[in-house]
Amino acid sequence: MDITFKAPDEKAGGRSTFRARVPGLGVRVQELGQAFAVTDLSAGGFALESDGKPFSLGQKFTVELLIKDQVYVTGLLSVVRRIIPAQLVVGFSFEPMDRRQEARLDKLVLEVQKRMIDMRKAKKENE
Repeated sequence: MDITFKAPDEKAGGRSTFRARVPGLGVRVQELGQAFAVTDLSAGGFALESDGKPFSLGQKFTVELLIKDQVYVTGLLSVVRRIIPAQLVVGFSFEPMDRRQEARLDKLVLEVQKRMIDMRKAKKENE
């Protein structure tokens, strides 16, 4: 799995959670019957690639998190928090999850963090 990330010290807009970019990660918005590429993911939410249409601030959706078009987590409630059409980004926060959903999401974010640590160690060893 190819993974890029923003380290916690690279906060943008006051974000305090670890945010990761995972190629092949997507969401299917059930109410729209449409899938979108995820630009970044954290335990608190995600951003997807879109010009902002058909989303509006405060709008609520149920999404499925997809990894290479395979369902990874279902029934995630989310709310549109930011729309940046010029950057093709729509940001969402997650609503409270059940234990299963939270465990699956935490597992994915933890795996990305582990890979980040391994990459840092490898970089230090090569210097």
